[in-house]
Amino acid sequence: ALTATYGGMDGKRYDQIILVTDEPEAQPENVDYEEGSRRANLISGLEHGGMPEELLLMPEQCQRFFEVGVYFHNPLVPWAKGNAVLAGDAAHAMPPFLGQGANQAVQDAFCLAENLSAIGSTHTNLQAALKAYELKRKPPTTRIMLNSWLIGKLETQAGPGALFRDGVFSVLGQLGVANKVFLDGAVPKV
Repeated sequence: ALTATYGGMDGKRYDQIILVTDEPEAQPENVDYEEGSRRANLISGLEHGGMPEELLLMPEQCQRFFEVGVYFHNPLVPWAKGNAVLAGDAAHAMPPFLGQGANQAVQDAFCLAENLSAIGSTHTNLQAALKAYELKRKPPTTRIMLNSWLIGKLETQAGPGALFRDGVFSVLGQLGVANKVFLDGAVPKV
């Protein structure tokens, strides 16, 4: 479960909980944040996942509920075809465990703009600029996507797996590896 407090367009703050499961069927998106039965479903999922009591109390304070699937894109699929190119989640959907989706999309936009502005100087045509953008951005986004997937697999463990997770994170934290993984996406690679 991921918890956060976000500001809304109306200036209010909203507590949110995202329950991420590894169930194969994708949940329909709840774009209107309607509660419906989602509060009860969330509490049931948290209980099933063996979450601590303090986390079980949080849904009572939440005003907004939504369910989203966690999607992955094959990193070997080309991002450009003809005069069209993918960027952000369309090119490299990120699991939410490192919080890098928007950050990587901004870096994509900067890199794409930089390459498009170089048509006529560095790049001979649009296709060359799009290919340069993909070659520059695909390695870091693939690495971050895979790191996020691995972190997610560890974070969502329950029962004996949770003990393993806690031990792994403790050791990785002491060795400085966890800090490197989390900061890796924060350093621009454009």
